[in-house]
Amino acid sequence: VIGGSVTYTYSWLQVGATALYNSFDHSLEPRPANYNKFYFRGKEQTVGSVNYRVRAGKLNIFGETALSDREGAWATINGLNFSPISRVGLVALHRYFSKEYDTFFATTFSESSRVNNETGFYICTEMRPIKYWKVSAYIDSYRFPWMKFGIDEPSIGKDYLVQVDYAPKRNVNMYWRFKFEEKMSNYSDTVTTMPLVLPQQKWAARYLLNYSFGRFSFKNQLDVNSFYDEVNPVSYGYSALQDVSYEFVRVPLRIDLRFHIFDAMNYENRLYTYEKDVLYAFSVPMNYGMGSRYYVNLRYELNQNISFWLKLAQTVYADERATISSSNEEIQGNRKTDLRFLMRLKF
Repeated sequence: VIGGSVTYTYSWLQVGATALYNSFDHSLEPRPANYNKFYFRGKEQTVGSVNYRVRAGKLNIFGETALSDREGAWATINGLNFSPISRVGLVALHRYFSKEYDTFFATTFSESSRVNNETGFYICTEMRPIKYWKVSAYIDSYRFPWMKFGIDEPSIGKDYLVQVDYAPKRNVNMYWRFKFEEKMSNYSDTVTTMPLVLPQQKWAARYLLNYSFGRFSFKNQLDVNSFYDEVNPVSYGYSALQDVSYEFVRVPLRIDLRFHIFDAMNYENRLYTYEKDVLYAFSVPMNYGMGSRYYVNLRYELNQNISFWLKLAQTVYADERATISSSNEEIQGNRKTDLRFLMRLKF
């Protein structure tokens, strides 16, 4: 992999260019399928792009356009943000990624994980109407011109989100969030020969409260969601959790505790929740089924050079399952336990 980037900045203007070359010792050949017809195949790839940013008062315009050495393969994203007054901010963003554009290391604002076969328009606003309150909302409408994995025809989708934040004190803040999304997916049964592509609707609501008292910190979170696909009855998922953290005065120790209960019997109602973990670890486990989960996370600073982290977590299912996971990860019983330990030495 060989690449480089150059950027020129002058007052209200910024322009740049990037180029990247990839070479493999063997040809990359994905298994042929309709959805991956335009994925990259071969041993070499060259990609180049230009980016810009222009500032005019309270208006910022930005974007990037990229090309690869494949015919018809290009992608562009362009947007603006505008803040007419200090209490109001607006963002608008348009994206177009051709179905032939499929490159390595590309990251951008998109609905899917791959930067190709997508076009969409996103608009967002953030307002602070009165003291202590903030209102955020966005609409994202997108289209996939070619079929995708699990979707055997071109499809469309849309997302809506509204969030209201309230922070009356420095040690107290909370928010209410509601999100609705509609996507398309294959549906097949024993009657139809070919899969039908049907819309799927899902909404999710959350209430979160953070507050602290002395060296104690608390977090309460409630989640509920719903899924509907025009074939099966509406299903729901529920979740509630309590976090407690304490930092000792005489001992260089911090402890984080959580107890979490969930009920999501339909896989489409699965719940993801962020967890604190040992240093450098990132944990967002999926909760599916009915049960509870708890964890204890410890951080101990022995001195300026030596630190320890320890996390013990366990999920207990109450839906009468006899095993958890499958294949080499299969666990007998209804309990799954995780243990992590980390020691850091600085010198």
